[in-house]
Amino acid sequence: MANVQLPSFNTTPTDIDNSGMSELKKIVKHLLNSTVQLTEELTYLLNNLDTRNVNELNADIINAGTINAALVKIQTALMNGGFISIDDQGMKINDGTRDTMKVGLDGKPIMTGAEIRSKAGYPAVVMDPDGDLFGALKDQNNSIAIEADYAGAPRLRFDSGGQLKGSLNTILGGLTIDGIGTLWINSTGSIMLSPSTAVIVDWRKFKNSDGRNLGDALLNYATLGAQTDPSPTFNGGIPIGTQLVKADGGTVTWTGIPAHTHTQT
Repeated sequence: MANVQLPSFNTTPTDIDNSGMSELKKIVKHLLNSTVQLTEELTYLLNNLDTRNVNELNADIINAGTINAALVKIQTALMNGGFISIDDQGMKINDGTRDTMKVGLDGKPIMTGAEIRSKAGYPAVVMDPDGDLFGALKDQNNSIAIEADYAGAPRLRFDSGGQLKGSLNTILGGLTIDGIGTLWINSTGSIMLSPSTAVIVDWRKFKNSDGRNLGDALLNYATLGAQTDPSPTFNGGIPIGTQLVKADGGTVTWTGIPAHTHTQT
């Protein structure tokens, strides 16, 4: 703090009462000089407030067009022990349990929890460190969310009407598509599947629009190990009874292809 020596005036009312004219003149001169010095000191101090004469300022409201400072430390209290601070390390916002936003001296923000809304209400984009998720919300009941830890694996979940309707996850090691209710796959062009192996758990799950399933249709066409129905006798394009000449000059009578069956494999 600056070392300011203000003028002092030690004359008492009793001194004035007991003084003659000569002494009164001296007192008036001394009072005048002290007043002038005090005015000059106060004028200078009020016009030149700085770190030499202000170390701490307590005020309810500070109105200023600009505050210039090499380093400034500001801390304000929030609910649940949270705070906002600005100091020589940058800016920090804390919710009482963790820093939800930091801005270092490089000016780059790091956020671990926030709500970004396109307007008052919804749609909204939410970062929730407690749920380890990042979500886009149409409203409270309709959203898309990225969960970083769903039973040890990441998941993309879809909610509609306040209910989980489907998700993409890797909980089984590979990519899994889960549909709660109906899962629609639509395309204006072709739908192409090119797996190394396609495993069909139950052909009866494949149904057409009238409810018939592929499993029953296949069973109606073939049964492993069963015999097919006998075929009728067929002439093979040669009328039955025709005499055919053998290589040795003899003849045989063509009786056609007899009725027969096949084992289904």
